[in-house]
Amino acid sequence: MFDGVKNTLKLIPVTVSAEKNVVSVVFQELSVCGISVEEEVYKIFNATSDWAQKTSYHCDEAKDGTWFYYLETIDECIGEVKRLVSFEIQKSGQANHTSELSQMVSAKAFENAYTHFIEQATRNAESKKAQGSKVPYGFKKRPNCDGADFKAQYGQGTPSAAPYMNWWVVSIYYLPKNGNIIMGIEEDRYPHLKEIQIKPLRYERIGNKKVNTAVFYAAHKTYVNYGELYEKFLQVCEEVMRLGLK
Repeated sequence: MFDGVKNTLKLIPVTVSAEKNVVSVVFQELSVCGISVEEEVYKIFNATSDWAQKTSYHCDEAKDGTWFYYLETIDECIGEVKRLVSFEIQKSGQANHTSELSQMVSAKAFENAYTHFIEQATRNAESKKAQGSKVPYGFKKRPNCDGADFKAQYGQGTPSAAPYMNWWVVSIYYLPKNGNIIMGIEEDRYPHLKEIQIKPLRYERIGNKKVNTAVFYAAHKTYVNYGELYEKFLQVCEEVMRLGLK
């Protein structure tokens, strides 16, 4: 559990420690949560009331006013801890990343851009007409961010089975037919894909693509968590920046 949580949170500025059967996550000297490994379940405790209302799991209130709940599998628990930590850091407004990308694309601008993108792509799919701009909403056309820029956005102004918006080789696809949102990197577009420390959830072919895409985030548009998608977007983009494009 300790290794799993630490590896999952390694790109986030938190301290992960373990003592006996308890793993603790601390952000700027404040406890974010604890995880106790019990016989058949994993207990997440010390959660805030804000998170208790946000998570999809049932939480119980402890005597000290914090909240706790149980999960059955280690993978489920690690994923939930990642979401909890990202939520608390975003709530504090003190998320920290290794590049200038987060300064250029705020969480609010990111959500606004992709909300409009999905709305436009849905209208295009329904009308079969080319409408809308190819430049992402709310983003600078040529931002000064580590020498890179957002390229032309293909598929947004044209009806498509898998329209997408991208930054360098990282793309966020929207599939109007089933409503799924997928963030990934096409396997043949990035030679360092296998070296990325953040491992993809799976590989799959998207739309009419002939190559596999490494999928790092996937959700239906009804349930997409833009905060979580934004964090994953930054992490994967910064890994690309760290490894380079050549």
